[in-house]
Amino acid sequence: MRQSKGGRMREAGVMDAFRAWIRDQLRTYDASHDAVHALNVERLATRIAADAALSDVARADVPYAALAHDLCDRKYCAPDDVADRLAALNGALASVEVDAEVARVVRCVVPLVSFTRLARDGVPSELDEDADARAAYHAVSDADMLEAMGLTGMLRTHMLQAVRGSTTADAHAYVRTRLLTYLPHLHYAWARKEGARRHALMSRLCFQYERERDPM
Repeated sequence: MRQSKGGRMREAGVMDAFRAWIRDQLRTYDASHDAVHALNVERLATRIAADAALSDVARADVPYAALAHDLCDRKYCAPDDVADRLAALNGALASVEVDAEVARVVRCVVPLVSFTRLARDGVPSELDEDADARAAYHAVSDADMLEAMGLTGMLRTHMLQAVRGSTTADAHAYVRTRLLTYLPHLHYAWARKEGARRHALMSRLCFQYERERDPM
């Protein structure tokens, strides 16, 4: 269903307000998981959702869940703080008058987005009986993985490892042992196609990095 001009303007205003809230929430995160990353995940997840046959609710969930996907990331949020973070998220969604069902799905998806959990346990069982949340989860998870692949993923990994006090060798090992394993876990067709490009580039960049660090 096509929206009126007024409806589109209101939706844009709502998204701008929520983006501003997210920027404030992520202000203490390091550059590998800052607002720029959140905005890129939103952009990619929205592109993925546009290519897939999602329900109206799932498609509406995607940008909010994508922007908020790192709120409960264990690197920046202690387990005891998750409930408070989700309560704050709920309040932010209510303040911009997001539809109640959309807000419910966003709250469901945000704490579940984690490649470590996906690789270890598969798709979270909490989504088994919730088709809208499952669809939105896959779009956001795919977008987050794409942001961890290719040149962008390598740069973000080196930034994070530097913040942690690790060496460039540690960062490169993480690229080799983790980021190069993401491709099979991508769900949607558009994400798999883009992921293949990023995976191939990342492989070439790894080879070049190793050549420069250990010349023939």
